[in-house]
Amino acid sequence: MYRRRSQGSFVTDSLLTAWQGQVRQAQHSPWLLQHLTTRSTEVFPRFAQYYTKLRALPRKTRRALQSKLARSLAGAALLLALSPGHSWADDITVATNIPDINADGTCSLIEAIENANDTATGQPYADCDAGDPAGADTVILSGNTYSVTTYHNTTTGANGLPVITSEITIAGNGSTIERSSAGGTPDFRLFFIDGDSAAGDLTLEEVTVSGGVASGTGSARNGGGLYNDEGSVTLTDSMVSGNSAARDGGGLYNYDGSVTLTNSTVSGNSAGDKGGGLYNYTSNGTASVMLTNSTVSGNSASDDGGGLFNLTDSGTASVMLTNSTVSGNSAGDDGGGLRNDVDSGTASITLSGSLVSGNTAPTGAEVDNDSGTITTAAYNVFGHDGLTQAAAFSGFTPGASDIDATSDNQNIPLADILDTTLADNGGPTLTH
Repeated sequence: MYRRRSQGSFVTDSLLTAWQGQVRQAQHSPWLLQHLTTRSTEVFPRFAQYYTKLRALPRKTRRALQSKLARSLAGAALLLALSPGHSWADDITVATNIPDINADGTCSLIEAIENANDTATGQPYADCDAGDPAGADTVILSGNTYSVTTYHNTTTGANGLPVITSEITIAGNGSTIERSSAGGTPDFRLFFIDGDSAAGDLTLEEVTVSGGVASGTGSARNGGGLYNDEGSVTLTDSMVSGNSAARDGGGLYNYDGSVTLTNSTVSGNSAGDKGGGLYNYTSNGTASVMLTNSTVSGNSASDDGGGLFNLTDSGTASVMLTNSTVSGNSAGDDGGGLRNDVDSGTASITLSGSLVSGNTAPTGAEVDNDSGTITTAAYNVFGHDGLTQAAAFSGFTPGASDIDATSDNQNIPLADILDTTLADNGGPTLTH
């Protein structure tokens, strides 16, 4: 039931009951009771704002917050409402290109991410503005290079930056976040996004992620630049380049999560096994990758899927490429450009207005499909005159509206299809 409005929001019976419960508890603290009763017109709207946002949090996050604060949800909302100067900051501006934690009054990248992640006060580090404990935050960079020199944590392997556990956008303004190239720098990937035990959701805008190295044992070897564990990753006008993984996903590893790339480039990454650029995988759920106006170029895999590897053991793994380019990638075995693989479940790749040409592998140099589904539409281009159909494709045949440029079809030279050099062609990232 709805009763009245508080700062533009309807007040529900549950909200009113929560407020009244806090007022009753305040009877044991005279100063608090007086404050709530004499300043209710000021405190109640803030309480309503925080209580509504906290209730909207995922259950796991709510419980973690209540445990950390040792308070009920209503008690946490009241604490935030009474915090002097606290605000639901949308933006946290990083003021130094040194990413480390230092009590120097200057906001660093790691401190900013920690504040954005925090679900208690939003400000474990006073050097940075407070984040929103119950909502999304934006970390703003100034176009610098942020060289990370050591790992921050060892969640599923070493990670240079704090695990992403909430909804965070990093507005890079042309910045590079890199693992330092200095001698003695340990191996670590840059980003780990936790959507399994938390609500990890990372958006990168105009950011380059570079130099990450995933090594060690087990899953620690996956995802040289980014490892998305059942979370959400969005890249816009961004690059993932020059990262490596000892096993899978040299640039980016996606497990049971969603990845969206728009106007972005994945280039020069390498994997010791599969998925030089990107690795999309589900074992019993749903994993998806969507690329729009994006480029996958110059990546390599020792085994399969030089550019991109799509795999399901059980569940649904899907990849969609729209107006995108896959070129110059290589694999030691199958699928120089794209590899689609089904152990059990459904694996699909859909291409629309895209180009897959100039990739190399012993089998399926351009596209290799093993028991999955590949759907094409809107005039894609596959292969070039340096490859026969048998060398270019395995388990796949271009569609009726596609251009098959191989030597035994339309026989089009690679140089007539695209400029093989990845370069600045006037867009937000390097392209062909």
